[in-house]
Amino acid sequence: MRAGRLLLLSAPLARAESNKWEQAAFTYLQERVDATGKPRIAAARYMEDKCTPVAKDWAISHVGFEDYAGLPIQRCLYARSQTKTEYRKAATLIAVVWMLNPDAARVAKWIGTACKKAKASSKSDCGRKLAYYILKQNGAQFAVAGHVLETQSEAGCDDCLADALIYLPFRDGVTVKLQDELADRRQATFTDEKEALDAAEKSLVDPTTFQKVGNIGRVGNIYRLDGEPAPEWLVRNRTTYLKALNGASYELLDSAVPTALQEDAR
Repeated sequence: MRAGRLLLLSAPLARAESNKWEQAAFTYLQERVDATGKPRIAAARYMEDKCTPVAKDWAISHVGFEDYAGLPIQRCLYARSQTKTEYRKAATLIAVVWMLNPDAARVAKWIGTACKKAKASSKSDCGRKLAYYILKQNGAQFAVAGHVLETQSEAGCDDCLADALIYLPFRDGVTVKLQDELADRRQATFTDEKEALDAAEKSLVDPTTFQKVGNIGRVGNIYRLDGEPAPEWLVRNRTTYLKALNGASYELLDSAVPTALQEDAR
């Protein structure tokens, strides 16, 4: 497999098995973006860069990753830049992340099923709007572990004037807080790939050691249940996603339809 591209799970889905929302979503995801010439889904996946497959025993070599055994996890080294403003310096940050992303056909299939379950109106443009919503939220990227670079506003801080890029440790598609507090929400870039990798590997620890676990699960961008213990929440987000990779529906995406229908898809 060529480095720099993630293995896309599932072959293109038969058109006879699709519905109009699925078709609309697939078309939207594959439309070329003028600025880059890439399909929309590829352009949204800023973490898909310099990616290489992990070793065959990678999943079983770490506590809590057993469910990923045999799956095409890839480790990616990527960069994201920020421009200079009154409140922040221009900078390019590098990070390492382990990912397991679905292909456009699979995402479109989930969207078609979600719109159908929601009994979306034929005039609602549900397929296109839900596809837009997913790409806007997370690029349909599932971070198994490692660092996700987000701006402070993307991470939920509306009052952060600098809106600087920060490092967010992830596990099973959810942000986590590590025991090493200095590693959380770091703003200074790592000097090289080794330093970035060493820092990212801190997210590979036993999940019971995390100080805190976030409340939003990717790819569906769905919230943790009230009172749901952190370990159970991580397991639920992970197992639901892995089940969806081989199916026509993604349970945690279904409830996103009402929010997505309010979007002005571009």
